[in-house]
Amino acid sequence: MKETKDSLKRFGQALRQRREACGLTRDDLVDHMSTLASERYPDRRVPDVSTVARWERGKQCPRRFHLRLVCEVLQVKPEELGYPKPIRRWP
Repeated sequence: MKETKDSLKRFGQALRQRREACGLTRDDLVDHMSTLASERYPDRRVPDVSTVARWERGKQCPRRFHLRLVCEVLQVKPEELGYPKPIRRWP
């Protein structure tokens, strides 16, 4: 299923609102994601701040691995952010 521009924008807005509600900057979010990834998935890379900005502007959608980190840091489920892609299995 191809995500629409509107669904990407809604996801991005929800992501930004949740991040701000948690009192985090984009840099903080990336730092927290990096810490989690290094502890649990040392061979995986995390996105940079400009990538998070593209997610929040609705220009790009995070991959499943990055979404998992975002949701863990923000303590939210993908559905609560309006993630625009179907998720078959979620931890």
